[in-house]
Amino acid sequence: MSEAEKQMYEVETESPRKQTSKTDEFDEYIFMIDTSCSMGGKYFKFATEALLLFVQSLPHDCRFNVISYGTSHQFLFEEERSVWYDDESAT
Repeated sequence: MSEAEKQMYEVETESPRKQTSKTDEFDEYIFMIDTSCSMGGKYFKFATEALLLFVQSLPHDCRFNVISYGTSHQFLFEEERSVWYDDESAT
């Protein structure tokens, strides 16, 4: 993969932040992926492969969500909230 292709990845992450409830503290990861027309073809394929690798590398005691954006935005998981990482949510 060329350096130009690597730079075309539009996968962005926010730094993990601690979320507190009355009983628990956990890390939350929010991933953003560009789904606009400029990401068509192989660039979108590379970005989704990288995103899957990132998600599957998360610790099991965290929450995450993915936001896709282009002409509009959409959350991967309903209710616009992050979900607990597990084998089912990571696929």
